[in-house]
Amino acid sequence: LVSPEQPTKTKFLTLGSKFRYSGRTQAQTRQASSLIDRPAPYFQRTSSKRISRSLDG
Repeated sequence: LVSPEQPTKTKFLTLGSKFRYSGRTQAQTRQASSLIDRPAPYFQRTSSKRISRSLDG
């Protein structure tokens, strides 16, 4: 789904919310995000240390 579907016009009473999402769809957001030129984040990977879970400490 790239663009929201247009609401159908009906003459009878509809139950429920009248709210209609009008923001960007996921496809539009991903496309806009891919156009932004930013460097990849840098982080240092370290090996994790195991924590002893013995009861005597």
